[in-house]
Amino acid sequence: MTLYRANYSLVARDGRVKVDEQWVFFEAKTYSDALEKIPGLLKAMWDGSEFQLEVWGLMLDNQIVDLSMDMEIDSPREWRFFEVGYSAGSAVYLDVERDGWPLFLVSPSLLARLNKALVECRSAGGQNE
Repeated sequence: MTLYRANYSLVARDGRVKVDEQWVFFEAKTYSDALEKIPGLLKAMWDGSEFQLEVWGLMLDNQIVDLSMDMEIDSPREWRFFEVGYSAGSAVYLDVERDGWPLFLVSPSLLARLNKALVECRSAGGQNE
């Protein structure tokens, strides 16, 4: 299984935004499997019949790393999954207090790695916008 990240929004039928532009990490065998899998997973979580779900920006873990703005060789690969920009000579990472936590629909071992990376990249000199 390979790690993927996508963005999603969830809007109630009456127009109330339930989840706005959040990240979801999940595992799938192939890109086409990921395209099919993630809408079903998210709809199942929120009884999809009551909500309008939008999913976009699906990327494979290697794509996320390749598009990284953090070019320091010593920084852990997993930190790059949480980059949102680049400023003052360093990567800017997701601000969970402002933007909310990503949704992790992954195996326990991958969950531990992602949680550790998110905490570390935010506290080890990376900036928050």
